[in-house]
Amino acid sequence: MPDIALKLKQKLAIDRVYRWSGYVDDKREENVVRIIENAAKLNSLVPSYLCTIAIGEGFGLWIDDNYGPNTVNVDKSIDGFEYLGLDHFGADFSRTKKFLPKDYNRGDEYEDSTAINEHGKEVTSGKFKNVKSGIQALSATLALRMRLFYNNSKQLGYINKYGKPNSEQEAFWIYVYFQGEGRAKGYLQSNAGFDFMKKAPSYMQQVNRLARERVAAWKYLQSKKIFSS
Repeated sequence: MPDIALKLKQKLAIDRVYRWSGYVDDKREENVVRIIENAAKLNSLVPSYLCTIAIGEGFGLWIDDNYGPNTVNVDKSIDGFEYLGLDHFGADFSRTKKFLPKDYNRGDEYEDSTAINEHGKEVTSGKFKNVKSGIQALSATLALRMRLFYNNSKQLGYINKYGKPNSEQEAFWIYVYFQGEGRAKGYLQSNAGFDFMKKAPSYMQQVNRLARERVAAWKYLQSKKIFSS
């Protein structure tokens, strides 16, 4: 029987499956797992999916740099632009706040910070006081993108026509929206449904590949049963 990584490569037509379980499968990393579990519960996200997105955006590199003698130093600050993919968190805080704890505030849990993105544009991200605040911010951002995806799906008539997307389709499209909600909506409309194995428009082919890779990495991590789901 082929292993799960090979099955995922074949099913999702990708060259490799990222095996990111190594960042969260050690006793030293149990505090990281707890933080991710609790942050996922805030917004009814799948914890292993939240972890996958975080690791894919650089959180694994942060973990590598912040081991203590017995555990990860989760009380250290973390840059949302460098390590969590939260390029616009500061600018989007008014929209994202509803998905965060009521006492989560600018100036306490995070400070605005600016950075230059891959397009050479300045963005307002955030520097978080600790891992808990940063992962909560990522959970809230994914929850906002998920809501936008479902709202657009209803507007386009997909829910009535096809029913709800399956878990892999949902994971794919949330990540596409995480990469940029404006072009994501256009892509969803041109795709005429949730099937992400259709050929993507030229301007979305890279995002399509990245999203398929994230789905595979998530299913691989989920198979390790490190998280509750």
